[in-house]
Amino acid sequence: MILKISALFGMLPKVVYTYHNEHGDRLALVIKNDLDDIPNKYSIKPEMLNPQTPEAVRTMLFNELANRIRQRMYERLTIATRVILHTMPDGAHFLEVQLTDQGKTYLEDYNTNESHYYSWTSYERYDPSSMSAGRLWGRFTKPLKKVLSYLGMKPDA
Repeated sequence: MILKISALFGMLPKVVYTYHNEHGDRLALVIKNDLDDIPNKYSIKPEMLNPQTPEAVRTMLFNELANRIRQRMYERLTIATRVILHTMPDGAHFLEVQLTDQGKTYLEDYNTNESHYYSWTSYERYDPSSMSAGRLWGRFTKPLKKVLSYLGMKPDA
């Protein structure tokens, strides 16, 4: 049985990529329509978007998806160290993907090359310094709310 991803959550979750710079500051790399732009939506395993899926499994599935999109199986990258599924009060979801250094470099290169197979998407950097899975939405930082608003979500709902 093939499960439709859109039937699971109404729409694909947005992605907030986080990383640490050379000073140890936590930053976010934001790609507006990241998962929306992949050519085959069925390549996203439903388990990756299931709240009951263990974080380690979700991380493994995300790394597999990223390598399938790259289409360079002989040169596998570990894009993420952790992938956390966050649920907002309105029921919308977003993935917090904590990047490896390789993953950050790859995403920056991948999303600034205008001749790439996928549509060119711009990204912006923000500093969601206090983002974590257990935080209450009302206590999220203004920069994180700005990230989520940029992605079309409603963090104040």
